[in-house]
Amino acid sequence: MGLPGRAATLLLGMVLVASSAAPARASWWPWGSSRAQERLDAVADARKRGALDEAEGLLNQAEASGELAAGQLAHERGLLAWARGDAAAAEQLLGQAARREPASDARVDLAALQLGRNNRNAAVASLRQAFSERGDALAADKVAADPRFAPLADEPGFLHLMQEVRAAQAGPLGRLGLALARVEASLRSAAGILERLGVVLSAVWRLMSLVGAPVVALIFLCLLATFGVNQLGLLGPPWTLVAGTAVGSLLWHVGERVVTANASGGLWTIATAVALLFAPWIAVTVSRWSWRRFARVARSATDPFGARNLAHTLEVLEEVQRQGRRVVEAGKAGDPQASADLQHAAEALRRRLG
Repeated sequence: MGLPGRAATLLLGMVLVASSAAPARASWWPWGSSRAQERLDAVADARKRGALDEAEGLLNQAEASGELAAGQLAHERGLLAWARGDAAAAEQLLGQAARREPASDARVDLAALQLGRNNRNAAVASLRQAFSERGDALAADKVAADPRFAPLADEPGFLHLMQEVRAAQAGPLGRLGLALARVEASLRSAAGILERLGVVLSAVWRLMSLVGAPVVALIFLCLLATFGVNQLGLLGPPWTLVAGTAVGSLLWHVGERVVTANASGGLWTIATAVALLFAPWIAVTVSRWSWRRFARVARSATDPFGARNLAHTLEVLEEVQRQGRRVVEAGKAGDPQASADLQHAAEALRRRLG
């Protein structure tokens, strides 16, 4: 194959690899969690820490990249609206998420929100619909143990619903349904792992079919030259690799011209080998830089005396000081309410300081 043919084949192969991997939206590490799940975990972690703006930003990034389905986005936005205190918007978003993804926990979260708004009948109705949609996949004991539904412990409608669901799930068909649900979940997990593994193997196979013996030989030549430059002790990394690659590429270029009588300089082979040699180094460098930046951002987000959290920390300290003055002014006579308020403020300060 001539120079133009090899160039066209290489370009076509790269396009095929990229196009085959993109729609799968799967992690390149087959045993890791999917990118969508990682994004959901990051959003949930930010929301639980009270970093609502950070959670909103992560959700916007996920929506722009298309990593999350519409139902997942609506579910997370509903929980975020709930955390911000906008109960009406949260109820609307959670209802929309439950309609789009009945198998999710959106309907259960919706019931908890409705109960928090003192709408017991709507909460019980939402739970009944959740059991109807999810069947044995939603265990009655899990709902009963959820502390959010503790106010329904004396609600006749809730107790009757739990009795019905427990009876259905405790029978032979219920036990069979639970077993089938577990098997189905295991099969879905295995299918996801196999899908991601297939993407990786397909990409590696196509890449190896494009990288021929000349590229492999040039890579070994560059690594040998890098070893020689390193032995001289004149340069440090990564300049040893740069110099070794330059020497190996120059030798290959001269040899290619001699062998082909100046018909080819081996530029495409050199370009491919250089890309493969420097890709790991660039990936490691970018990863280290990203990790350091992420660590700085994480520290600033959780530092109680950082710029983002200083105002809140000072408010907690002022509350402790104010309640402490009340206890001191009460003197020996004592003020039980002031002491209780001081204990509460001190506990809030301890939580704030980690």
